[in-house]
Amino acid sequence: MVIKYVKILHFLVVDKVLSKDQKLDGRQLEVRRYFPCIGRAEGDTVERRFKKPNPLIVKENIQKIKFLQRSSANKVAVEKQLYMCHATITWPAAYDSEDVVLHCTLSEDVKYCVKLAKDWNDNAKASFQDFMNTLDVESFFVVSDNLKKVTEELSKISIDNTIDNPEPVAIIIQRHENKIYIVGIKRNVLGLKTKVGQIVKDIQEASQKEKTWVKVEVTMLKSIETKMLLADKFPSQMQDKFPEVKINIHPTNNEIEIEGVYSVVNTIQIEMYKLKDTFVRNEFQIPHATMAIFMSRPVKEYIVKKLKHEKIIAVWETVNGKLIVMSKHDTMLSKAVDIISKSVAISKVQLTKESRSSVQ
Repeated sequence: MVIKYVKILHFLVVDKVLSKDQKLDGRQLEVRRYFPCIGRAEGDTVERRFKKPNPLIVKENIQKIKFLQRSSANKVAVEKQLYMCHATITWPAAYDSEDVVLHCTLSEDVKYCVKLAKDWNDNAKASFQDFMNTLDVESFFVVSDNLKKVTEELSKISIDNTIDNPEPVAIIIQRHENKIYIVGIKRNVLGLKTKVGQIVKDIQEASQKEKTWVKVEVTMLKSIETKMLLADKFPSQMQDKFPEVKINIHPTNNEIEIEGVYSVVNTIQIEMYKLKDTFVRNEFQIPHATMAIFMSRPVKEYIVKKLKHEKIIAVWETVNGKLIVMSKHDTMLSKAVDIISKSVAISKVQLTKESRSSVQ
């Protein structure tokens, strides 16, 4: 079929042309009005084409993800639910990641694939989150000295299960956080919460009676978290509140010493972990050549001076080609990243023949 366009200068002539039969060399012509603004002729229909949605990244509570990765029954259940929405799931490879990836399984062979693809993102995400909302997470902080005893008692707890769900709830112990998590189906979590809470309370009360004056060394925090506690003046704040307690932070050794009456030391540890959990961080790749420069004394002094001038509390470190910055909240972090990242720059200097010998 040959398509020809004829431009008619006066619009009143168009209807007259369309109302008559048009022939060329004895052959009947199909004449239709063409609309440049929409790029097609009158009467044309637009064929909707199938476009497969891109993978969708969804963030979820990291403890819920860990639970599903350990619980084959519940993992299969969420995968079956996603299958009904034409989706598969890729679980995070790293054990400390809160991102899962949903993949679309639609193809042109699926009935109504165009319409399904249009709503796939919303439907897949809603289906995943509906399942995750059936789960709940409860946590208990346990001081280091009591964690072993609490763990031993928890091992004696029997967890109720059913034929439909042999793994309705789990107890996850995170030693580096000094926390115990209860994760699983909401009603099962609620029932177990009371038992675990009573165990933690009884052991901590017994331990408190056994000890009067204690010295605790905290070495499980990340180096940058220890530095941030010092920058945020955590020791002086606690000593103002509890004058009888001694707190020393040694950032070089990544060590915090807390010495005082057991109950107060326990309270300070809880306050410390709560404060630590509020800190925010950002990390990004930097040239390896700049890693040592960021941590050099002159640059440190320059950055500290700039941060103080802007009344920003922040710390930084370089690890494996990354610059990591930590601060009190997102607004302060954004400003800190801008100041710190712009404090070091790399540029090429063109050497002349005469100056080249002096740097060789």
